[in-house]
Amino acid sequence: MTISVKDIYDAADLIAGSVINTPCTRSKTLSEITGAEVILKFENHQFTASFKDRGALVKILSLTTEQQKAGIIAMSAGNHAQGVAYHAQRMCIPATIVMPRYTPNVKVERTRVYLVLRLFYTAMNWMRPVNLRRSSPGNAIWC
Repeated sequence: MTISVKDIYDAADLIAGSVINTPCTRSKTLSEITGAEVILKFENHQFTASFKDRGALVKILSLTTEQQKAGIIAMSAGNHAQGVAYHAQRMCIPATIVMPRYTPNVKVERTRVYLVLRLFYTAMNWMRPVNLRRSSPGNAIWC
């Protein structure tokens, strides 16, 4: 899949108003250490404290109404799971989140607060996500 500059601008327009337009600030210390101009973007200002909110929302908004009703599934040990769970709850979309058994408790709890449909903990093989379809609702979409 090739992503163009236009795709990036389209995605930004799509999520405008639903995520924070975070500031960028020059880091004097990192610029001095690296000998280059280093600019930091403060995505920790997002509601879930991560830039993953953006991608999760773009994907969810790309789904048809029928697909949204079928629900979504995401696999993540943290930030992506939180972004998907947050926007799914906000948009009343059923969500199943799969987290590895070793996920830090703080990430699990920050995902659980969004009241997702199901939250799995597993020692799963990350290369075989298709097996999870058996435990997901209907024809849920991978997010």
